[in-house]
Amino acid sequence: MERMISKIYLKYSSHLPFLIFFISLSLRFSLCLFNREANDNHMEVINWILDHGSVPVNENCWECSQPKFYYLLNASVMSLLHIDSPAGRIVCAQMINFLLSAILLFFAWAFIRNQPFPYRVKIISFCLVALNPCLAGINAQVTNDTLAILAGTMTIYYADLFFRKLKILPFAGLTMSVILACITKGSGLSLALGMVVIYAVYLFFLQSSERKLPLSLFAIFIFCYLAIVPFAGGYFSNYKKYNNPFINNITLHISPPDFFHQTYVLRPGITSIVHGYFTFRLIELIEHPYITDTVQAYPLHRTSLWSQLYGHTFFLHFDQHPGSWATLNPAVLNTGSALLTLGLVPLGLFLFGSWYTCKDNYKAVKNRIGSFITTNLSWIHIVFFVSSVLFIVKYTYDYRDFASMKSIFVFPVLLSIVALFMEGVARIKSEMIARVIIGAVICLSLFSILDLLFLVNQLRK
Repeated sequence: MERMISKIYLKYSSHLPFLIFFISLSLRFSLCLFNREANDNHMEVINWILDHGSVPVNENCWECSQPKFYYLLNASVMSLLHIDSPAGRIVCAQMINFLLSAILLFFAWAFIRNQPFPYRVKIISFCLVALNPCLAGINAQVTNDTLAILAGTMTIYYADLFFRKLKILPFAGLTMSVILACITKGSGLSLALGMVVIYAVYLFFLQSSERKLPLSLFAIFIFCYLAIVPFAGGYFSNYKKYNNPFINNITLHISPPDFFHQTYVLRPGITSIVHGYFTFRLIELIEHPYITDTVQAYPLHRTSLWSQLYGHTFFLHFDQHPGSWATLNPAVLNTGSALLTLGLVPLGLFLFGSWYTCKDNYKAVKNRIGSFITTNLSWIHIVFFVSSVLFIVKYTYDYRDFASMKSIFVFPVLLSIVALFMEGVARIKSEMIARVIIGAVICLSLFSILDLLFLVNQLRK
């Protein structure tokens, strides 16, 4: 039996990426056809541009404080196609995101394929990206998140190419991707911060004779960024008008959390630093695999940042929002419990890979082996991930409402997470354990497909 499975795998393994593409895009397309809601009302910005013929300002609507590139792109397409009906505009915007998600998956596979790991590791890694139900759900909604995630994906893809070869084309792609991230969503600024840190570390460990070209390109990167982002992203105009480049419609008159003592504001999320940032409530997640939008009587895991990010990453119905996506169907919730159990496998391997990456690079720095830092680029994924985590911690510390704990702030660096996961898998020496890991990821992928099919069936009714 094992020999037969091996023969089938060897014969058809080259077709697996196309099969994964087909399944993931089919599910996304189905969601885009039937869905009419989103986590936040981004359609109001597009409608304002179309109906008023002008770009809205912060006071015009809740999402009007966001950078406008995504909304102008959608409004331009709808104007060109003469789409006027509300439902037609929603479907059009969702189809634009569908196309963007297809490009995202292309770059994801291109990046994974380029990594120095066995083919089977690349396949399960692509499954984790392409079949992730929460990423697919985001891709089917009218929000700027899909474009922001695409920009982050392209940034990491081009950064990986550029720092390996120092060629002009990857540099241009890297520069444009970072700029795109920052003029699409404010959280894209964490990518820019990560990129600056990576450039600085890379230049520091280069030999003096090798610094001329990368230093010149870094200067060009900074110039392009400063010439475009403050103006195209609306940050400069916000600073002039509101004395704050990062203005939004969420009140900031919120007291910061205490370290130990729990205090409650809005819909409780971060109640204290200890409860918010130093807990991971796995048992509660598996027993109660969803959150409630209430001020009181909510699951204990709702006040734990890492628990929320974990749930929002692996289970599409975890959020129970928007309204048409909510369900307490036992079959769906049991699927969620299975996903949150199986998700421990990629999470553990990601942490395992991160530990070894940090350990190897620490040894290289300690022993002053600069060439290791400039040739073995796994450390750039630590920087990208940490930059996104710092943003999330700052954001949740400031706003404290549970709705600020969003996996959409992590998905732009999903390729870095996958790269560290692959590093973790590569460190496993036992073939038996490796097969268990592959089996667990396959099961996770199948339950993810089931999670998405449940939602498609919900939305069709």
